[in-house]
Amino acid sequence: PTSSPTAAPTAPTTAPSAAPTSPTGTPTSAPTSPTVSPTLTPTSPTGSPTSEAPTTTSPSTTPPTTTPPTTRSPTTRSPSLTPSTRSPTLTPTSSSPTSYAPTGIDRMPDVVSSFVGFAPSITNGLYSMYSFSDGLSGSCIQNGGNNMYNCGNEIYVKAVGSSGYVGPLPYRQSTSSTVTLAGDITYTTYKSTTEGRTIWLAMFHSLTAAIDGFKVDGTNYASGSRYVNSGALGASAVDPRFSGWYKCVYGYNSPSINHLIIATGSSWTQAASSNARSDQHALTRGSAAGSRLFYLMWAGYGSSGTYGRSYGSYQFTMVMNAFLRAIETTVSPTSPTTPPTAAPTPRSVSPTVVTASSCAEYLYAGHTTSGVYRIRAKAGSGLPDRS
Repeated sequence: PTSSPTAAPTAPTTAPSAAPTSPTGTPTSAPTSPTVSPTLTPTSPTGSPTSEAPTTTSPSTTPPTTTPPTTRSPTTRSPSLTPSTRSPTLTPTSSSPTSYAPTGIDRMPDVVSSFVGFAPSITNGLYSMYSFSDGLSGSCIQNGGNNMYNCGNEIYVKAVGSSGYVGPLPYRQSTSSTVTLAGDITYTTYKSTTEGRTIWLAMFHSLTAAIDGFKVDGTNYASGSRYVNSGALGASAVDPRFSGWYKCVYGYNSPSINHLIIATGSSWTQAASSNARSDQHALTRGSAAGSRLFYLMWAGYGSSGTYGRSYGSYQFTMVMNAFLRAIETTVSPTSPTTPPTAAPTPRSVSPTVVTASSCAEYLYAGHTTSGVYRIRAKAGSGLPDRS
Protein backbone atom coordinates (compact mmCIF):
# COMPACT_ATOMS: atom_id res chain seq x y z
CA PRO A 1 0.00 0.00 0.00
CA THR A 2 2.99 2.32 0.36
CA SER A 3 4.32 1.65 -3.16
CA SER A 4 3.27 4.05 -5.88
CA PRO A 5 1.54 2.23 -8.74
CA THR A 6 3.13 2.87 -12.12
CA ALA A 7 1.59 3.27 -15.50
CA ALA A 8 2.22 -0.41 -16.09
CA PRO A 9 0.21 -2.28 -13.44
CA THR A 10 2.75 -3.58 -10.96
CA ALA A 11 0.66 -4.20 -7.85
CA PRO A 12 2.66 -4.65 -4.62
CA THR A 13 0.88 -7.92 -4.08
CA THR A 14 -0.08 -10.69 -6.49
CA ALA A 15 -1.65 -9.18 -9.57
CA PRO A 16 -5.45 -9.44 -9.60
CA SER A 17 -7.04 -12.00 -11.87
CA ALA A 18 -8.97 -11.18 -14.96
CA ALA A 19 -12.18 -11.15 -12.91
CA PRO A 20 -11.21 -9.36 -9.71
CA THR A 21 -13.53 -9.43 -6.78
CA SER A 22 -14.63 -6.78 -4.35
CA PRO A 23 -13.79 -6.94 -0.66
CA THR A 24 -17.14 -8.59 -0.13
CA GLY A 25 -16.34 -11.40 -2.53
CA THR A 26 -18.71 -10.23 -5.32
CA PRO A 27 -17.22 -10.34 -8.85
CA THR A 28 -17.02 -6.94 -10.50
CA SER A 29 -16.54 -5.87 -14.04
CA ALA A 30 -13.68 -3.54 -13.24
CA PRO A 31 -10.64 -4.14 -11.02
CA THR A 32 -11.53 -1.28 -8.76
CA SER A 33 -12.58 -1.32 -5.12
CA PRO A 34 -16.34 -0.80 -4.75
CA THR A 35 -15.68 1.77 -2.05
CA VAL A 36 -12.73 3.72 -3.58
CA SER A 37 -12.77 5.27 -7.05
CA PRO A 38 -9.83 4.32 -9.29
CA THR A 39 -7.14 6.98 -9.32
CA LEU A 40 -3.64 7.52 -10.66
CA THR A 41 -2.40 9.30 -7.57
CA PRO A 42 0.20 7.39 -5.56
CA THR A 43 -1.67 7.83 -2.27
CA SER A 44 -4.65 5.55 -2.83
CA PRO A 45 -5.31 4.05 0.61
CA THR A 46 -6.46 0.77 -0.79
CA GLY A 47 -3.76 0.38 -3.42
CA SER A 48 -6.21 0.64 -6.30
CA PRO A 49 -4.69 -0.13 -9.69
CA THR A 50 -4.41 2.54 -12.37
CA SER A 51 -6.94 3.10 -15.08
CA GLU A 52 -5.10 0.70 -17.39
CA ALA A 53 -6.61 -2.75 -17.34
CA PRO A 54 -4.35 -5.21 -15.54
CA THR A 55 -3.28 -8.48 -17.08
CA THR A 56 -2.33 -11.71 -15.44
CA THR A 57 1.03 -11.91 -17.26
CA SER A 58 2.49 -8.49 -16.51
CA PRO A 59 5.76 -8.94 -14.66
CA SER A 60 6.45 -6.84 -11.61
CA THR A 61 9.56 -4.70 -11.56
CA THR A 62 9.75 -4.79 -7.78
CA PRO A 63 9.66 -7.72 -5.41
CA PRO A 64 6.15 -8.45 -4.18
CA THR A 65 5.50 -7.21 -0.69
CA THR A 66 3.20 -9.10 1.62
CA THR A 67 1.13 -6.67 3.62
CA PRO A 68 -0.40 -7.90 6.88
CA PRO A 69 -4.17 -7.41 6.98
CA THR A 70 -3.80 -5.37 10.15
CA THR A 71 -2.09 -2.51 8.25
CA ARG A 72 -5.29 -1.63 6.44
CA SER A 73 -6.77 1.67 7.29
CA PRO A 74 -9.50 1.40 9.93
CA THR A 75 -11.77 3.39 7.65
CA THR A 76 -12.25 0.36 5.42
CA ARG A 77 -13.38 -1.89 8.24
CA SER A 78 -16.99 -2.66 8.91
CA PRO A 79 -18.30 -0.23 11.54
CA SER A 80 -19.13 -3.18 13.81
CA LEU A 81 -15.41 -3.96 14.04
CA THR A 82 -14.22 -0.53 15.06
CA PRO A 83 -12.93 -0.31 18.63
CA SER A 84 -15.74 2.04 19.61
CA THR A 85 -18.46 -0.50 18.85
CA ARG A 86 -16.82 -3.77 19.76
CA SER A 87 -18.47 -5.75 22.55
CA PRO A 88 -16.12 -5.84 25.54
CA THR A 89 -15.07 -9.14 26.97
CA LEU A 90 -16.66 -9.51 30.41
CA THR A 91 -13.91 -10.93 32.54
CA PRO A 92 -15.26 -12.06 35.95
CA THR A 93 -14.20 -9.68 38.66
CA SER A 94 -15.08 -9.13 42.26
CA SER A 95 -18.01 -7.02 41.11
CA SER A 96 -19.45 -9.45 38.62
CA PRO A 97 -22.36 -11.80 39.37
CA THR A 98 -19.89 -14.70 39.58
CA SER A 99 -18.56 -13.13 42.77
CA TYR A 100 -21.83 -12.32 44.51
CA ALA A 101 -21.07 -10.01 47.42
CA PRO A 102 -23.90 -7.53 47.98
CA THR A 103 -23.15 -4.82 50.49
CA GLY A 104 -25.57 -2.64 52.40
CA ILE A 105 -29.24 -3.06 53.21
CA ASP A 106 -30.14 -1.21 50.03
CA ARG A 107 -29.70 -4.49 48.18
CA MET A 108 -32.69 -6.09 49.94
CA PRO A 109 -35.27 -4.35 47.72
CA ASP A 110 -33.41 -5.71 44.69
CA VAL A 111 -33.65 -9.22 46.11
CA VAL A 112 -37.38 -8.90 46.73
CA SER A 113 -37.94 -7.45 43.24
CA SER A 114 -36.05 -10.38 41.70
CA PHE A 115 -38.04 -12.79 43.84
CA VAL A 116 -41.30 -11.31 42.59
CA GLY A 117 -40.18 -11.14 38.97
CA PHE A 118 -38.78 -14.67 38.85
CA ALA A 119 -41.40 -16.33 41.10
CA PRO A 120 -42.83 -18.50 38.26
CA SER A 121 -39.39 -19.91 37.45
CA ILE A 122 -38.54 -20.40 41.14
CA THR A 123 -41.60 -22.63 41.58
CA ASN A 124 -41.48 -24.19 38.13
CA GLY A 125 -40.73 -27.68 39.42
CA LEU A 126 -43.50 -27.68 42.04
CA TYR A 127 -46.86 -29.19 41.16
CA SER A 128 -50.22 -29.03 42.92
CA MET A 129 -49.32 -25.77 44.66
CA TYR A 130 -52.06 -24.29 46.81
CA SER A 131 -52.82 -20.55 46.85
CA PHE A 132 -53.25 -20.04 50.59
CA SER A 133 -54.89 -16.96 52.05
CA ASP A 134 -53.48 -14.47 54.59
CA GLY A 135 -49.77 -13.72 54.98
CA LEU A 136 -49.91 -10.05 53.97
CA SER A 137 -50.28 -8.49 57.40
CA GLY A 138 -50.31 -9.49 61.04
CA SER A 139 -47.71 -11.83 62.48
CA CYS A 140 -49.19 -15.27 61.72
CA ILE A 141 -51.42 -17.00 59.18
CA GLN A 142 -54.66 -17.69 60.97
CA ASN A 143 -55.99 -20.45 58.72
CA GLY A 144 -54.72 -20.12 55.16
CA GLY A 145 -57.73 -21.98 53.80
CA ASN A 146 -58.80 -25.64 54.06
CA ASN A 147 -57.59 -25.78 57.67
CA MET A 148 -53.94 -25.32 56.81
CA TYR A 149 -52.94 -23.38 59.97
CA ASN A 150 -54.28 -22.48 63.37
CA CYS A 151 -52.11 -19.32 63.63
CA GLY A 152 -48.86 -20.61 62.19
CA ASN A 153 -45.91 -19.26 60.22
CA GLU A 154 -44.69 -17.02 63.02
CA ILE A 155 -41.10 -15.90 62.41
CA TYR A 156 -38.38 -15.00 64.92
CA VAL A 157 -34.72 -13.96 64.69
CA LYS A 158 -31.90 -13.86 67.23
CA ALA A 159 -28.84 -11.58 67.11
CA VAL A 160 -25.36 -12.37 68.37
CA GLY A 161 -25.06 -11.31 72.02
CA SER A 162 -28.82 -11.01 72.58
CA SER A 163 -30.61 -12.96 75.30
CA GLY A 164 -33.36 -14.37 73.14
CA TYR A 165 -35.38 -14.25 69.94
CA VAL A 166 -37.22 -11.20 68.65
CA GLY A 167 -40.74 -11.94 67.41
CA PRO A 168 -43.18 -12.93 66.22
CA LEU A 169 -42.26 -10.34 63.61
CA PRO A 170 -45.01 -8.49 61.77
CA TYR A 171 -45.39 -9.16 58.07
CA ARG A 172 -44.19 -6.34 55.81
CA GLN A 173 -45.39 -7.07 52.25
CA SER A 174 -42.93 -4.52 50.85
CA THR A 175 -40.48 -4.51 47.96
CA SER A 176 -38.84 -1.24 48.94
CA SER A 177 -38.61 -0.86 52.72
CA THR A 178 -36.98 -2.84 55.52
CA VAL A 179 -37.03 -2.80 59.30
CA THR A 180 -33.95 -2.87 61.53
CA LEU A 181 -34.09 -5.29 64.46
CA ALA A 182 -31.52 -6.20 67.12
CA GLY A 183 -28.03 -5.08 66.16
CA ASP A 184 -27.92 -4.28 62.47
CA ILE A 185 -30.21 -7.11 61.32
CA THR A 186 -32.79 -5.91 58.82
CA TYR A 187 -35.72 -7.85 57.43
CA THR A 188 -38.75 -7.74 55.18
CA THR A 189 -41.43 -10.19 54.01
CA TYR A 190 -43.34 -10.62 50.79
CA LYS A 191 -46.09 -12.94 49.55
CA SER A 192 -46.11 -13.51 45.79
CA THR A 193 -48.93 -15.05 43.76
CA THR A 194 -48.20 -15.36 40.06
CA GLU A 195 -49.85 -17.68 37.54
CA GLY A 196 -51.73 -19.38 40.35
CA ARG A 197 -48.55 -20.12 42.31
CA THR A 198 -48.23 -18.66 45.80
CA ILE A 199 -44.92 -18.51 47.68
CA TRP A 200 -44.02 -16.50 50.78
CA LEU A 201 -40.60 -14.98 51.54
CA ALA A 202 -38.91 -13.59 54.64
CA MET A 203 -35.35 -12.34 54.30
CA PHE A 204 -32.79 -11.15 56.83
CA HIS A 205 -29.52 -9.31 56.27
CA SER A 206 -26.69 -8.21 58.56
CA LEU A 207 -23.59 -6.31 57.47
CA THR A 208 -21.74 -7.55 60.56
CA ALA A 209 -22.90 -11.19 60.20
CA ALA A 210 -24.89 -10.93 63.43
CA ILE A 211 -27.66 -13.44 62.64
CA ASP A 212 -27.34 -15.97 65.47
CA GLY A 213 -30.58 -17.90 64.99
CA PHE A 214 -33.89 -18.07 63.16
CA LYS A 215 -37.07 -20.00 63.82
CA VAL A 216 -40.59 -20.54 62.57
CA ASP A 217 -43.27 -21.35 65.15
CA GLY A 218 -47.01 -21.59 65.62
CA THR A 219 -49.69 -24.23 65.29
CA ASN A 220 -50.78 -26.25 62.29
CA TYR A 221 -54.39 -27.38 62.01
CA ALA A 222 -53.48 -31.02 61.39
CA SER A 223 -56.92 -32.62 61.38
CA GLY A 224 -56.44 -36.24 60.35
CA SER A 225 -53.33 -38.24 59.61
CA ARG A 226 -50.39 -35.93 58.90
CA TYR A 227 -46.68 -36.57 58.66
CA VAL A 228 -43.42 -34.63 58.93
CA ASN A 229 -40.35 -34.84 56.72
CA SER A 230 -37.26 -32.68 57.25
CA GLY A 231 -33.56 -32.61 56.41
CA ALA A 232 -30.50 -30.70 55.23
CA LEU A 233 -29.80 -29.99 51.55
CA GLY A 234 -26.13 -29.05 51.82
CA ALA A 235 -24.43 -26.31 49.80
CA SER A 236 -26.14 -24.90 46.73
CA ALA A 237 -24.76 -25.80 43.31
CA VAL A 238 -25.51 -22.23 42.19
CA ASP A 239 -23.66 -20.50 45.05
CA PRO A 240 -21.88 -22.83 47.51
CA ARG A 241 -21.71 -20.05 50.08
CA PHE A 242 -25.38 -20.79 50.78
CA SER A 243 -26.81 -24.00 52.25
CA GLY A 244 -30.40 -25.15 52.67
CA TRP A 245 -32.65 -26.90 55.20
CA TYR A 246 -36.27 -27.98 54.76
CA LYS A 247 -39.39 -29.24 56.50
CA CYS A 248 -42.60 -30.62 54.99
CA VAL A 249 -45.83 -31.33 56.91
CA TYR A 250 -48.27 -33.27 54.74
CA GLY A 251 -51.21 -35.69 54.96
CA TYR A 252 -54.98 -35.88 54.69
CA ASN A 253 -57.56 -33.11 54.71
CA SER A 254 -55.23 -30.06 54.73
CA PRO A 255 -52.70 -28.52 52.34
CA SER A 256 -49.08 -29.38 53.02
CA ILE A 257 -46.85 -26.79 54.71
CA ASN A 258 -43.36 -26.49 53.28
CA HIS A 259 -40.43 -24.57 54.79
CA LEU A 260 -37.13 -23.86 53.01
CA ILE A 261 -34.43 -21.97 54.92
CA ILE A 262 -31.36 -20.77 53.00
CA ALA A 263 -28.45 -19.22 54.90
CA THR A 264 -24.81 -18.28 54.38
CA GLY A 265 -22.45 -20.92 55.70
CA SER A 266 -23.06 -24.55 56.54
CA SER A 267 -22.32 -24.68 60.28
CA TRP A 268 -25.93 -24.34 61.37
CA THR A 269 -27.91 -26.79 63.50
CA GLN A 270 -31.49 -27.54 62.46
CA ALA A 271 -34.30 -28.44 64.84
CA ALA A 272 -37.68 -29.42 63.38
CA SER A 273 -40.56 -30.72 65.46
CA SER A 274 -41.83 -34.17 64.50
CA ASN A 275 -45.30 -33.22 65.76
CA ALA A 276 -47.48 -32.45 62.73
CA ARG A 277 -49.46 -29.93 64.78
CA SER A 278 -46.34 -27.86 65.48
CA ASP A 279 -44.93 -25.41 62.95
CA GLN A 280 -41.63 -25.26 64.86
CA HIS A 281 -38.53 -25.19 62.65
CA ALA A 282 -35.28 -23.53 63.78
CA LEU A 283 -31.67 -22.90 62.81
CA THR A 284 -28.99 -21.98 65.33
CA ARG A 285 -25.50 -20.93 64.41
CA GLY A 286 -22.44 -23.10 64.70
CA SER A 287 -18.89 -21.79 64.31
CA ALA A 288 -19.94 -18.51 62.70
CA ALA A 289 -23.05 -16.38 62.56
CA GLY A 290 -24.72 -15.57 59.26
CA SER A 291 -24.98 -12.43 57.16
CA ARG A 292 -27.96 -13.43 55.00
CA LEU A 293 -30.88 -15.74 55.61
CA PHE A 294 -33.92 -16.45 53.44
CA TYR A 295 -37.05 -18.34 54.43
CA LEU A 296 -39.51 -19.50 51.77
CA MET A 297 -42.86 -21.15 52.47
CA TRP A 298 -45.47 -22.63 50.15
CA ALA A 299 -48.39 -25.06 50.33
CA GLY A 300 -49.37 -28.05 48.22
CA TYR A 301 -52.66 -29.83 47.63
CA GLY A 302 -53.22 -33.11 45.80
CA SER A 303 -55.28 -33.25 42.62
CA SER A 304 -58.18 -34.78 44.56
CA GLY A 305 -58.24 -31.77 46.88
CA THR A 306 -58.15 -33.88 50.03
CA TYR A 307 -54.47 -34.64 50.47
CA GLY A 308 -51.57 -32.35 51.25
CA ARG A 309 -48.94 -32.70 48.54
CA SER A 310 -45.59 -34.07 49.75
CA TYR A 311 -42.36 -32.59 48.39
CA GLY A 312 -38.98 -34.25 48.80
CA SER A 313 -35.42 -33.00 49.04
CA TYR A 314 -35.18 -33.00 45.24
CA GLN A 315 -37.91 -30.36 44.88
CA PHE A 316 -36.54 -28.29 47.77
CA THR A 317 -33.11 -28.30 46.13
CA MET A 318 -34.63 -27.15 42.85
CA VAL A 319 -36.35 -24.23 44.57
CA MET A 320 -33.17 -23.27 46.46
CA ASN A 321 -31.04 -23.19 43.32
CA ALA A 322 -33.69 -21.39 41.27
CA PHE A 323 -34.13 -18.77 43.99
CA LEU A 324 -30.39 -18.08 44.30
CA ARG A 325 -30.02 -17.91 40.54
CA ALA A 326 -32.89 -15.42 40.35
CA ILE A 327 -31.67 -13.04 43.05
CA GLU A 328 -28.05 -13.14 41.90
CA THR A 329 -29.16 -12.01 38.47
CA THR A 330 -29.58 -8.46 39.76
CA VAL A 331 -28.22 -8.33 43.30
CA SER A 332 -24.54 -7.73 42.49
CA PRO A 333 -23.80 -4.12 43.50
CA THR A 334 -21.77 -3.07 40.47
CA SER A 335 -22.50 -5.67 37.84
CA PRO A 336 -20.95 -4.72 34.48
CA THR A 337 -23.40 -3.73 31.81
CA THR A 338 -23.74 -6.43 29.20
CA PRO A 339 -23.59 -4.87 25.73
CA PRO A 340 -26.57 -5.41 23.47
CA THR A 341 -26.21 -8.22 21.01
CA ALA A 342 -27.59 -8.61 17.54
CA ALA A 343 -30.90 -10.41 17.21
CA PRO A 344 -30.38 -14.08 16.46
CA THR A 345 -31.01 -15.25 12.96
CA PRO A 346 -34.20 -17.34 12.85
CA ARG A 347 -33.50 -20.92 11.99
CA SER A 348 -35.39 -24.15 11.80
CA VAL A 349 -34.31 -26.61 14.49
CA SER A 350 -35.71 -30.04 15.17
CA PRO A 351 -36.05 -30.34 18.96
CA THR A 352 -34.58 -33.23 20.88
CA VAL A 353 -37.34 -35.08 22.72
CA VAL A 354 -36.55 -35.94 26.35
CA THR A 355 -38.67 -37.33 29.14
CA ALA A 356 -39.04 -35.43 32.42
CA SER A 357 -41.73 -33.90 34.61
CA SER A 358 -40.69 -30.39 33.61
CA CYS A 359 -38.01 -28.32 31.94
CA ALA A 360 -36.67 -27.43 35.38
CA GLU A 361 -36.33 -31.07 36.38
CA TYR A 362 -34.39 -31.81 33.20
CA LEU A 363 -32.05 -28.85 33.76
CA TYR A 364 -31.42 -29.48 37.43
CA ALA A 365 -30.64 -33.11 36.69
CA GLY A 366 -27.44 -31.81 35.12
CA HIS A 367 -28.47 -31.59 31.46
CA THR A 368 -27.08 -28.18 30.52
CA THR A 369 -26.00 -28.65 26.90
CA SER A 370 -27.21 -25.80 24.73
CA GLY A 371 -29.94 -26.81 22.33
CA VAL A 372 -33.66 -26.97 21.65
CA TYR A 373 -35.60 -29.62 23.53
CA ARG A 374 -39.14 -30.83 23.84
CA ILE A 375 -40.02 -32.11 27.29
CA ARG A 376 -42.34 -35.09 27.18
CA ALA A 377 -44.21 -35.57 30.44
CA LYS A 378 -43.51 -38.66 32.48
CA ALA A 379 -46.11 -41.40 32.19
CA GLY A 380 -48.81 -41.05 34.79
CA SER A 381 -48.02 -37.41 35.60
CA GLY A 382 -51.26 -36.21 34.00
CA LEU A 383 -49.40 -33.34 32.33
CA PRO A 384 -49.32 -32.42 28.65
CA ASP A 385 -46.12 -32.23 26.65
CA ARG A 386 -44.25 -29.01 27.30
CA SER A 387 -41.78 -27.26 25.02
